[in-house]
Amino acid sequence: MSRFDGATKATRRHALVQAIYERLAKAGIRYATEPCNFQLATQIVRSPGELLEHPRKGTCLDLTLLFCGVCLGSGLLPVVVVTRGHAFALVSVANELSEWHSYSRTEKGLFQNTTTKDQRAVRDLVDSNRYFAIECTGFASIRRLEEAHPSEAPETVGLLNGLMPFARAMEAGAQQLTLDSRPLQFAVDVATAHHAWPI
Repeated sequence: MSRFDGATKATRRHALVQAIYERLAKAGIRYATEPCNFQLATQIVRSPGELLEHPRKGTCLDLTLLFCGVCLGSGLLPVVVVTRGHAFALVSVANELSEWHSYSRTEKGLFQNTTTKDQRAVRDLVDSNRYFAIECTGFASIRRLEEAHPSEAPETVGLLNGLMPFARAMEAGAQQLTLDSRPLQFAVDVATAHHAWPI
């Protein structure tokens, strides 16, 4: 799908984000947890090849970074959101990559010099319909071992055959920003990090 398809810019962006999500859902990726490393307090991030070719498994952070990378490569403006123990993505509905530093992009001040830790401001981006929140674990197959004791975490609700439909992934992403148990650790505007910092 081209980022130029669709009737309006917002419609095109919505359709493109959905197409990316649904294509990744067909890639056969499995959700995997990462063993804790208390000595280094770091997490190894898998490459796109490891997620899409072999062994085709990844953590919430791996999946979020993959999704944001594909969005960036498709001319969209993604944000990586890391909360306590989880990661997911935001994607701009209002602007595209070519407008990453535009005056019309009022939220750019949140990310201009650093990551943001302002949970209310990040939540407002979604509540104002300027950004979609996307639960990226939804496009990876999740098979719970204990179906009799389902978790109430947003990423485990609404799965169909181990995957989450796109509409539910948007709901779950938005719900992540409301959980007291998962306060925001930081959010990174990928385009700003790439073009202005640069990373």
